[in-house]
Amino acid sequence: MSDKKNKTNILDYIKKPFKKNYETQIVDELAKSYHKRKERGDEHPIDATIDQIMDIIKNSQDPDETAQKIITAAIDANTMPNRIPEKLSIIISKDENLSDDIVSKAVGKTNTDVPDEMINTIIEEGAFEQSEILNLIKNVDDESLVQKRIKKEFNTLYKSCKDKRDDEVVSKILELKQFVLTNKIDVDFNEMIIEIVAKKMAENYYSNISRGTNLYRLSKAVCVTKMFEMDIASKVEEEFLKIEKQRGKKEENRFIKSELDKQILLEIAKDIGYKSRKTGRFNIPHLQRLQDISNELESKFIETMTNASDKNELTHEELQLIKIQIRGSKKVDEEKEYQLIKKIRLIENKSEYLDTLLDIVSNEEYLKTVNMISKSSLIEKLSLIKDSTREKTIEKITETVNNKCEKIYLDKEDIEK
Repeated sequence: MSDKKNKTNILDYIKKPFKKNYETQIVDELAKSYHKRKERGDEHPIDATIDQIMDIIKNSQDPDETAQKIITAAIDANTMPNRIPEKLSIIISKDENLSDDIVSKAVGKTNTDVPDEMINTIIEEGAFEQSEILNLIKNVDDESLVQKRIKKEFNTLYKSCKDKRDDEVVSKILELKQFVLTNKIDVDFNEMIIEIVAKKMAENYYSNISRGTNLYRLSKAVCVTKMFEMDIASKVEEEFLKIEKQRGKKEENRFIKSELDKQILLEIAKDIGYKSRKTGRFNIPHLQRLQDISNELESKFIETMTNASDKNELTHEELQLIKIQIRGSKKVDEEKEYQLIKKIRLIENKSEYLDTLLDIVSNEEYLKTVNMISKSSLIEKLSLIKDSTREKTIEKITETVNNKCEKIYLDKEDIEK
Protein backbone atom coordinates (compact mmCIF):
# COMPACT_ATOMS: atom_id res chain seq x y z
CA MET A 1 0.00 0.00 0.00
CA SER A 2 1.40 3.41 -0.95
CA ASP A 3 2.00 6.10 1.68
CA LYS A 4 -0.69 8.23 0.00
CA LYS A 5 -3.31 5.44 0.17
CA ASN A 6 -2.31 4.57 3.75
CA LYS A 7 -2.61 8.22 4.75
CA THR A 8 -6.14 8.34 3.20
CA ASN A 9 -7.29 5.28 5.16
CA ILE A 10 -6.06 6.77 8.43
CA LEU A 11 -7.73 10.08 7.66
CA ASP A 12 -11.02 8.20 7.28
CA TYR A 13 -10.69 7.29 10.96
CA ILE A 14 -9.64 10.70 12.05
CA LYS A 15 -12.34 12.71 10.25
CA LYS A 16 -14.92 11.17 12.57
CA PRO A 17 -15.16 12.20 16.26
CA PHE A 18 -12.96 10.00 18.45
CA LYS A 19 -14.69 6.96 19.90
CA LYS A 20 -13.40 4.17 22.08
CA ASN A 21 -10.40 2.33 20.51
CA TYR A 22 -10.24 4.68 17.50
CA GLU A 23 -6.86 5.97 18.60
CA THR A 24 -5.58 2.39 18.95
CA GLN A 25 -6.70 1.59 15.40
CA ILE A 26 -4.97 4.73 14.12
CA VAL A 27 -1.74 3.86 15.90
CA ASP A 28 -1.91 0.30 14.52
CA GLU A 29 -2.16 1.75 11.01
CA LEU A 30 0.73 4.13 11.72
CA ALA A 31 2.83 1.25 13.06
CA LYS A 32 2.22 -0.72 9.88
CA SER A 33 3.31 2.32 7.83
CA TYR A 34 6.48 2.64 9.88
CA HIS A 35 7.43 -1.03 9.57
CA LYS A 36 6.80 -1.01 5.79
CA ARG A 37 9.10 2.01 5.41
CA LYS A 38 11.75 0.27 7.47
CA GLU A 39 11.43 -2.96 5.46
CA ARG A 40 11.77 -0.97 2.22
CA GLY A 41 14.95 0.54 3.62
CA ASP A 42 13.66 4.11 3.62
CA GLU A 43 16.31 6.53 4.84
CA HIS A 44 14.30 8.13 7.69
CA PRO A 45 11.31 5.94 8.58
CA ILE A 46 10.81 7.59 11.99
CA ASP A 47 10.74 11.14 10.60
CA ALA A 48 8.40 10.09 7.77
CA THR A 49 6.01 8.49 10.27
CA ILE A 50 6.04 11.61 12.46
CA ASP A 51 5.31 13.79 9.41
CA GLN A 52 2.36 11.52 8.64
CA ILE A 53 1.09 11.84 12.23
CA MET A 54 1.39 15.63 12.15
CA ASP A 55 -0.67 15.69 8.93
CA ILE A 56 -3.34 13.62 10.64
CA ILE A 57 -3.37 15.89 13.68
CA LYS A 58 -3.71 19.09 11.63
CA ASN A 59 -6.54 17.64 9.50
CA SER A 60 -8.55 16.37 12.46
CA GLN A 61 -11.63 18.05 13.94
CA ASP A 62 -9.87 18.57 17.28
CA PRO A 63 -6.07 18.71 16.81
CA ASP A 64 -5.31 18.98 20.55
CA GLU A 65 -7.36 15.92 21.47
CA THR A 66 -6.06 13.96 18.48
CA ALA A 67 -2.44 14.74 19.33
CA GLN A 68 -2.92 13.77 22.97
CA LYS A 69 -4.66 10.47 22.18
CA ILE A 70 -2.16 9.44 19.51
CA ILE A 71 0.78 10.01 21.87
CA THR A 72 -0.95 8.04 24.64
CA ALA A 73 -1.92 5.19 22.33
CA ALA A 74 1.54 5.07 20.74
CA ILE A 75 3.17 4.64 24.15
CA ASP A 76 0.62 2.05 25.31
CA ALA A 77 0.59 0.02 22.05
CA ASN A 78 4.35 -0.52 22.04
CA THR A 79 4.13 -1.39 18.33
CA MET A 80 6.62 1.24 17.22
CA PRO A 81 9.92 2.53 18.65
CA ASN A 82 9.73 4.83 21.69
CA ARG A 83 11.57 7.44 19.67
CA ILE A 84 8.37 8.08 17.63
CA PRO A 85 6.10 9.21 20.53
CA GLU A 86 9.17 10.82 22.11
CA LYS A 87 10.11 12.90 19.06
CA LEU A 88 6.43 13.56 18.27
CA SER A 89 6.00 15.03 21.79
CA ILE A 90 9.02 17.29 21.27
CA ILE A 91 7.68 18.58 17.91
CA ILE A 92 4.18 19.14 19.33
CA SER A 93 5.64 21.12 22.27
CA LYS A 94 7.18 23.56 19.76
CA ASP A 95 4.05 23.94 17.62
CA GLU A 96 2.42 27.31 18.40
CA ASN A 97 -0.95 26.10 17.09
CA LEU A 98 -1.21 23.30 19.66
CA SER A 99 -1.83 23.60 23.41
CA ASP A 100 1.05 23.52 25.90
CA ASP A 101 -0.48 20.78 28.02
CA ILE A 102 -1.00 18.13 25.32
CA VAL A 103 2.12 16.11 26.10
CA SER A 104 1.80 16.14 29.91
CA LYS A 105 -1.86 15.03 29.60
CA ALA A 106 -0.92 12.31 27.13
CA VAL A 107 1.84 10.93 29.37
CA GLY A 108 -0.43 11.16 32.42
CA LYS A 109 -3.17 9.08 30.75
CA THR A 110 -1.01 6.15 29.61
CA ASN A 111 -1.78 2.70 31.00
CA THR A 112 1.88 1.69 30.95
CA ASP A 113 4.84 3.17 32.78
CA VAL A 114 6.51 5.71 30.54
CA PRO A 115 10.29 5.19 30.66
CA ASP A 116 11.98 7.84 32.82
CA GLU A 117 14.60 8.49 30.16
CA MET A 118 11.89 9.13 27.56
CA ILE A 119 10.29 11.78 29.80
CA ASN A 120 13.70 13.28 30.52
CA THR A 121 14.50 13.51 26.78
CA ILE A 122 11.10 15.06 26.03
CA ILE A 123 11.73 17.73 28.69
CA GLU A 124 15.33 18.26 27.59
CA GLU A 125 14.64 18.64 23.87
CA GLY A 126 11.13 20.11 24.03
CA ALA A 127 9.89 23.65 24.60
CA PHE A 128 7.70 23.55 27.69
CA GLU A 129 6.61 26.08 30.28
CA GLN A 130 7.74 25.32 33.83
CA SER A 131 4.29 24.14 34.93
CA GLU A 132 4.18 21.51 32.15
CA ILE A 133 7.71 20.34 32.96
CA LEU A 134 6.61 19.77 36.56
CA ASN A 135 3.54 17.85 35.34
CA LEU A 136 5.86 15.60 33.31
CA ILE A 137 8.27 15.14 36.23
CA LYS A 138 5.39 13.71 38.28
CA ASN A 139 5.57 10.63 36.04
CA VAL A 140 9.28 10.00 36.71
CA ASP A 141 10.05 7.21 39.20
CA ASP A 142 13.81 7.63 39.54
CA GLU A 143 14.29 9.91 42.58
CA SER A 144 17.81 10.96 41.61
CA LEU A 145 16.57 11.97 38.15
CA VAL A 146 13.70 13.95 39.72
CA GLN A 147 16.18 15.76 41.97
CA LYS A 148 18.43 16.59 39.01
CA ARG A 149 15.49 17.90 36.97
CA ILE A 150 14.22 20.09 39.84
CA LYS A 151 17.69 21.54 40.39
CA LYS A 152 17.91 22.19 36.65
CA GLU A 153 14.57 24.07 36.77
CA PHE A 154 15.89 26.30 39.56
CA ASN A 155 19.07 26.84 37.52
CA THR A 156 17.06 27.64 34.37
CA LEU A 157 15.09 30.25 36.29
CA TYR A 158 18.35 31.70 37.67
CA LYS A 159 19.72 32.09 34.14
CA SER A 160 16.53 33.49 32.61
CA CYS A 161 15.35 35.89 35.34
CA LYS A 162 16.81 38.90 33.47
CA ASP A 163 13.96 38.70 30.95
CA LYS A 164 11.22 38.16 33.52
CA ARG A 165 9.29 40.60 35.69
CA ASP A 166 9.70 40.40 39.46
CA ASP A 167 6.24 38.88 39.89
CA GLU A 168 6.98 36.22 37.24
CA VAL A 169 10.18 35.23 39.01
CA VAL A 170 8.35 35.06 42.36
CA SER A 171 5.51 33.02 40.85
CA LYS A 172 7.91 30.46 39.36
CA ILE A 173 9.92 30.23 42.59
CA LEU A 174 6.77 29.57 44.61
CA GLU A 175 5.56 27.00 42.06
CA LEU A 176 8.85 25.10 42.28
CA LYS A 177 8.92 25.34 46.07
CA GLN A 178 5.34 24.06 46.38
CA PHE A 179 6.07 21.18 43.99
CA VAL A 180 9.10 20.09 46.03
CA LEU A 181 7.19 20.25 49.32
CA THR A 182 3.99 18.59 48.03
CA ASN A 183 5.87 15.72 46.40
CA LYS A 184 8.37 15.42 49.28
CA ILE A 185 11.38 15.68 46.98
CA ASP A 186 14.71 15.62 48.79
CA VAL A 187 16.05 18.93 47.49
CA ASP A 188 17.30 21.82 49.66
CA PHE A 189 15.89 24.75 47.71
CA ASN A 190 16.60 27.61 50.15
CA GLU A 191 20.06 28.49 48.85
CA MET A 192 18.89 28.18 45.23
CA ILE A 193 15.98 30.57 45.88
CA ILE A 194 18.33 33.10 47.51
CA GLU A 195 20.62 32.91 44.46
CA ILE A 196 17.71 33.51 42.05
CA VAL A 197 16.40 36.49 44.04
CA ALA A 198 19.93 37.93 44.36
CA LYS A 199 20.43 37.56 40.58
CA LYS A 200 17.09 39.27 39.87
CA MET A 201 17.96 42.14 42.23
CA ALA A 202 21.32 42.56 40.51
CA GLU A 203 19.59 42.62 37.10
CA ASN A 204 17.18 45.27 38.40
CA TYR A 205 20.08 47.44 39.57
CA TYR A 206 21.91 46.98 36.26
CA SER A 207 18.83 47.89 34.20
CA ASN A 208 18.78 51.48 32.96
CA ILE A 209 15.00 51.46 33.41
CA SER A 210 14.62 50.29 37.01
CA ARG A 211 18.12 51.24 38.30
CA GLY A 212 17.16 49.65 41.61
CA THR A 213 15.04 46.87 43.08
CA ASN A 214 11.62 46.53 44.70
CA LEU A 215 11.94 44.64 47.98
CA TYR A 216 8.22 44.21 48.55
CA ARG A 217 7.60 42.18 45.38
CA LEU A 218 10.62 39.92 45.81
CA SER A 219 9.99 39.48 49.55
CA LYS A 220 7.06 37.23 48.59
CA ALA A 221 9.69 34.66 47.57
CA VAL A 222 12.18 35.40 50.37
CA CYS A 223 11.04 37.42 53.39
CA VAL A 224 13.15 40.47 54.27
CA THR A 225 14.22 38.87 57.56
CA LYS A 226 15.69 35.93 55.64
CA MET A 227 17.28 38.34 53.16
CA PHE A 228 19.06 40.13 55.98
CA GLU A 229 19.97 36.95 57.85
CA MET A 230 21.48 35.40 54.68
CA ASP A 231 23.29 38.67 53.84
CA ILE A 232 21.67 38.79 50.42
CA ALA A 233 23.23 42.22 49.79
CA SER A 234 26.66 40.55 49.50
CA LYS A 235 25.24 38.00 47.06
CA VAL A 236 23.64 40.79 44.99
CA GLU A 237 27.02 42.51 44.88
CA GLU A 238 28.64 39.31 43.55
CA GLU A 239 25.94 38.93 40.90
CA PHE A 240 26.15 42.62 39.92
CA LEU A 241 29.93 42.35 39.41
CA LYS A 242 29.42 39.24 37.23
CA ILE A 243 26.93 41.11 35.06
CA GLU A 244 29.27 44.11 34.75
CA LYS A 245 32.08 41.80 33.69
CA GLN A 246 29.89 40.31 30.96
CA ARG A 247 28.06 43.45 29.73
CA GLY A 248 30.14 46.43 30.82
CA LYS A 249 30.45 48.64 33.89
CA LYS A 250 27.84 51.06 35.16
CA GLU A 251 28.46 54.37 36.93
CA GLU A 252 30.27 54.04 40.26
CA ASN A 253 27.29 54.30 42.60
CA ARG A 254 24.72 52.32 40.60
CA PHE A 255 24.82 49.62 43.28
CA ILE A 256 25.98 50.16 46.87
CA LYS A 257 25.89 47.05 49.05
CA SER A 258 25.56 48.92 52.36
CA GLU A 259 22.57 50.87 51.05
CA LEU A 260 20.71 47.71 50.03
CA ASP A 261 21.53 46.12 53.39
CA LYS A 262 20.17 49.21 55.15
CA GLN A 263 17.05 49.18 52.95
CA ILE A 264 16.37 45.55 53.91
CA LEU A 265 16.97 46.27 57.60
CA LEU A 266 14.51 49.17 57.62
CA GLU A 267 11.91 47.03 55.81
CA ILE A 268 12.21 44.58 58.71
CA ALA A 269 11.67 47.49 61.12
CA LYS A 270 8.56 48.65 59.23
CA ASP A 271 7.15 45.14 59.22
CA ILE A 272 7.67 44.79 62.98
CA GLY A 273 6.05 48.19 63.54
CA TYR A 274 2.98 47.37 61.42
CA LYS A 275 2.49 44.01 63.15
CA SER A 276 2.74 45.65 66.59
CA ARG A 277 -0.50 47.52 65.83
CA LYS A 278 -2.34 44.20 66.21
CA THR A 279 -0.24 42.50 68.89
CA GLY A 280 0.58 45.57 71.00
CA ARG A 281 4.26 44.59 71.23
CA PHE A 282 7.43 44.63 69.15
CA ASN A 283 8.53 41.12 68.18
CA ILE A 284 12.11 41.55 67.00
CA PRO A 285 13.74 38.45 65.46
CA HIS A 286 16.89 37.11 67.11
CA LEU A 287 19.48 37.49 64.35
CA GLN A 288 23.25 37.45 64.77
CA ARG A 289 23.67 40.10 62.06
CA LEU A 290 21.14 42.34 63.81
CA GLN A 291 23.20 42.21 66.99
CA ASP A 292 26.22 43.55 65.11
CA ILE A 293 24.68 46.67 63.50
CA SER A 294 26.14 50.09 64.26
CA ASN A 295 24.63 52.38 66.91
CA GLU A 296 23.55 54.74 64.13
CA LEU A 297 21.68 51.94 62.32
CA GLU A 298 20.17 50.76 65.60
CA SER A 299 18.74 54.24 66.23
CA LYS A 300 17.34 54.38 62.67
CA PHE A 301 15.90 50.87 63.05
CA ILE A 302 14.10 51.81 66.30
CA GLU A 303 12.88 55.12 64.83
CA THR A 304 11.48 53.40 61.70
CA MET A 305 9.84 50.67 63.76
CA THR A 306 8.23 53.20 66.13
CA ASN A 307 6.96 55.36 63.25
CA ALA A 308 5.31 52.31 61.66
CA SER A 309 3.54 51.45 64.93
CA ASP A 310 0.77 53.34 66.75
CA LYS A 311 3.19 54.61 69.39
CA ASN A 312 4.23 58.26 69.40
CA GLU A 313 7.24 57.65 71.61
CA LEU A 314 8.82 54.89 73.69
CA THR A 315 9.24 54.80 77.45
CA HIS A 316 12.71 54.19 78.87
CA GLU A 317 11.71 50.62 79.80
CA GLU A 318 10.35 49.91 76.29
CA LEU A 319 13.51 51.26 74.69
CA GLN A 320 15.70 49.08 76.91
CA LEU A 321 13.64 45.99 76.09
CA ILE A 322 13.89 46.73 72.36
CA LYS A 323 17.66 47.13 72.60
CA ILE A 324 17.93 43.82 74.45
CA GLN A 325 15.89 42.15 71.67
CA ILE A 326 18.10 43.71 69.01
CA ARG A 327 21.47 43.17 70.64
CA GLY A 328 20.83 40.41 73.13
CA SER A 329 21.27 41.13 76.87
CA LYS A 330 25.02 40.42 76.75
CA LYS A 331 25.56 42.87 73.91
CA VAL A 332 23.50 45.53 75.69
CA ASP A 333 25.61 45.11 78.85
CA GLU A 334 28.81 45.39 76.82
CA GLU A 335 27.52 48.56 75.18
CA LYS A 336 26.60 50.08 78.54
CA GLU A 337 30.04 49.26 79.95
CA TYR A 338 31.60 51.03 76.99
CA GLN A 339 29.30 54.04 77.46
CA LEU A 340 30.13 54.16 81.21
CA ILE A 341 33.87 54.26 80.57
CA LYS A 342 33.35 56.84 77.84
CA LYS A 343 31.29 59.10 80.14
CA ILE A 344 33.78 58.81 83.00
CA ARG A 345 36.54 59.94 80.64
CA LEU A 346 34.48 63.00 79.66
CA ILE A 347 33.92 64.17 83.28
CA GLU A 348 35.66 67.44 84.11
CA ASN A 349 37.90 67.20 87.20
CA LYS A 350 37.27 63.46 87.20
CA SER A 351 40.19 62.87 89.58
CA GLU A 352 37.96 64.36 92.31
CA TYR A 353 35.38 61.57 91.82
CA LEU A 354 37.44 58.56 90.84
CA ASP A 355 38.07 57.33 94.40
CA THR A 356 34.35 57.57 95.19
CA LEU A 357 33.42 55.70 92.02
CA LEU A 358 36.00 53.02 92.73
CA ASP A 359 34.66 52.58 96.28
CA ILE A 360 31.10 52.20 94.97
CA VAL A 361 31.91 49.67 92.22
CA SER A 362 34.23 47.72 94.54
CA ASN A 363 31.49 46.95 97.04
CA GLU A 364 28.35 45.13 95.90
CA GLU A 365 26.33 46.41 98.89
CA TYR A 366 27.33 49.96 97.98
CA LEU A 367 26.12 49.33 94.44
CA LYS A 368 22.81 47.92 95.65
CA THR A 369 22.29 50.93 97.91
CA VAL A 370 23.13 53.46 95.21
CA ASN A 371 20.78 51.59 92.85
CA MET A 372 17.94 51.77 95.39
CA ILE A 373 18.51 55.49 95.97
CA SER A 374 18.59 56.09 92.22
CA LYS A 375 15.31 54.23 91.67
CA SER A 376 13.65 56.21 94.48
CA SER A 377 14.53 59.40 92.53
CA LEU A 378 16.24 60.81 95.66
CA ILE A 379 19.42 61.60 93.71
CA GLU A 380 17.40 63.39 91.04
CA LYS A 381 15.58 65.52 93.62
CA LEU A 382 18.76 66.35 95.61
CA SER A 383 20.54 67.41 92.42
CA LEU A 384 17.86 70.08 91.87
CA ILE A 385 18.79 71.81 95.17
CA LYS A 386 21.52 74.48 95.31
CA ASP A 387 24.93 73.22 96.40
CA SER A 388 24.93 74.86 99.86
CA THR A 389 21.37 73.75 100.67
CA ARG A 390 22.03 70.31 99.20
CA GLU A 391 25.01 69.80 101.51
CA LYS A 392 22.96 70.70 104.60
CA THR A 393 20.11 68.41 103.44
CA ILE A 394 22.52 65.52 103.00
CA GLU A 395 23.95 66.19 106.49
CA LYS A 396 20.45 65.93 107.98
CA ILE A 397 19.73 62.74 106.02
CA THR A 398 23.06 61.32 107.20
CA GLU A 399 22.26 62.24 110.83
CA THR A 400 18.85 60.56 110.57
CA VAL A 401 20.39 57.44 109.02
CA ASN A 402 23.11 57.33 111.71
CA ASN A 403 20.50 57.56 114.47
CA LYS A 404 18.50 54.80 112.79
CA CYS A 405 21.55 52.59 112.49
CA GLU A 406 22.49 53.21 116.14
CA LYS A 407 18.97 52.28 117.29
CA ILE A 408 19.06 49.08 115.19
CA TYR A 409 22.46 48.22 116.72
CA LEU A 410 21.21 48.80 120.33
CA ASP A 411 18.04 46.79 119.70
CA LYS A 412 20.16 43.99 118.35
CA GLU A 413 22.36 44.01 121.48
CA ASP A 414 19.26 43.83 123.74
CA ILE A 415 17.93 40.85 121.78
CA GLU A 416 21.29 39.04 122.01
CA LYS A 417 21.39 39.63 125.82
